[in-house]
Amino acid sequence: MATNIFYKRELDKIAKKLKTLAVAGAPRKTGNLKDKLNSYNTLAKMVVDRGGGRAAIEFETGPPGAKYGQFWNPPATSKSRTKNRPEFGFADKALGGVDSEIDAYVKEVEALIVLQIQAELKDI
Repeated sequence: MATNIFYKRELDKIAKKLKTLAVAGAPRKTGNLKDKLNSYNTLAKMVVDRGGGRAAIEFETGPPGAKYGQFWNPPATSKSRTKNRPEFGFADKALGGVDSEIDAYVKEVEALIVLQIQAELKDI
């Protein structure tokens, strides 16, 4: 049970950072996109239990009330039109910002699995 709490806590931490980076990187002059991204993407919606020990972190770039956000990631226009607009691809850039946290999480999960296997082998 404590292991499941660890997984949830770590996934919540990664999801929170992803949300912070994505909302910060979203375009400013688009009406209420930042507000909608921030209010719609709660931890309860972002960290999804897939069953069988699998989980996912999901971030909605076009939440209700701001569907146009999906057109900012990935850019739907040519590179020449987006080169001076760093907001394009805001969610992908945010995902790149949590790579190190994801890597650390995977290593920690691997270590926990090894410890669990070792404990079970001692019992044999």
